[in-house]
Amino acid sequence: MKNFDTSKVNYKKKGRISTVIVFVVQKDGSLADFSVSGENKQFNKEALNAIKKVDVKWSPALINNLPARQRFKVPLYLTFD
Repeated sequence: MKNFDTSKVNYKKKGRISTVIVFVVQKDGSLADFSVSGENKQFNKEALNAIKKVDVKWSPALINNLPARQRFKVPLYLTFD
């Protein structure tokens, strides 16, 4: 993900950290109602910033061929060697 700056994530051990970002794609393709869960606050912040920086409109869900709001859940992992 080119919008993600790993240098801002302070993690001094080897291993893997994770977070889950939940958001809503609105009827017009914009994003709203973000929530982030993960133990590393810096990783949470950078992951959320990366999602918000995506400069393409998302495609909304369709119900009966009409745009509808849709909730998305995106798990992200970062591994340190």
